[in-house]
Amino acid sequence: MKGSERKLTPKQEQAIAALMTEATVSAAAEKVGVNEGTIYRWLKQEDFLAEFREVRRQAMEKATAFLQQSSWAASTTLVRLLGSGSDSIRLRAAQAILDQGNKGLETLDFEQRLLAVEEFAKEMGNQR
Repeated sequence: MKGSERKLTPKQEQAIAALMTEATVSAAAEKVGVNEGTIYRWLKQEDFLAEFREVRRQAMEKATAFLQQSSWAASTTLVRLLGSGSDSIRLRAAQAILDQGNKGLETLDFEQRLLAVEEFAKEMGNQR
């Protein structure tokens, strides 16, 4: 939902934007022109908190997408570092490659298991 659907005031919408760009709640409050306690009070309100969480989630999705787009460059850099003249650099590159490979495999395995559990639950639900 958008802020307007949640009936936030313009100051509350400004506060959410400030919370996303300022390092502290105090700085966000100052930027918006409200008392710090006001922002803490708003953070306890369901509509405000839900909108703030949605904005943060969208920001993290964008950051994650950017990192995913950079994965190829990072991968080629790690592979290139395997040819370094420094043993410590080669070791760290090799460890990073193996760690990421294992994490990827664990994620794929988990996804397959989750799909199997969901399918089983669906089948059990259809039997009732």
